[in-house]
Amino acid sequence: MKRITGIALVIMIFAAVSASAAAKKIAIVYFERSEVNMEGMDFISKEIRKQRLPFTISYARGFDALKGNESAIVIFNTGLKSGMNTVAESYLANVPDKDKLVVINLYAVGKNIMYDRTLPEDSVYGVDEISAATWYDDGRNSKSVAMHHQWVDELFLLLQEK
Repeated sequence: MKRITGIALVIMIFAAVSASAAAKKIAIVYFERSEVNMEGMDFISKEIRKQRLPFTISYARGFDALKGNESAIVIFNTGLKSGMNTVAESYLANVPDKDKLVVINLYAVGKNIMYDRTLPEDSVYGVDEISAATWYDDGRNSKSVAMHHQWVDELFLLLQEK
């Protein structure tokens, strides 16, 4: 009986290590520790665990913190009503390989529901973009929660393709 238990434990450890090794390395780049960034990154992390997705998330404060081994890079563009953070804009103008990039635009538009997806060929920056409102009310408003699930689910689909 001890031998069977030991074998089962070895199999479980092997499965966990294999799953971890197969997980895509995703970096989320942010520029400041704002409430919007922290809430957005926490929401993504919770949904990855909840949906048991094969992603390993790391966080990089700025592009210099990237390690270079990422399967995909998610750029948080926040704190604006529209447009692009100037640091992100400069990076996007100069990075040669844009295939693994996704820009998340979380715009401060009050208590409005907003969601939009821009394909690389339609993006000024040549990357996948997902735009949504920053409004989040801790789940008290089903429209707000649905909006956040919509953009996060779209992000997960994009990340699986990268």
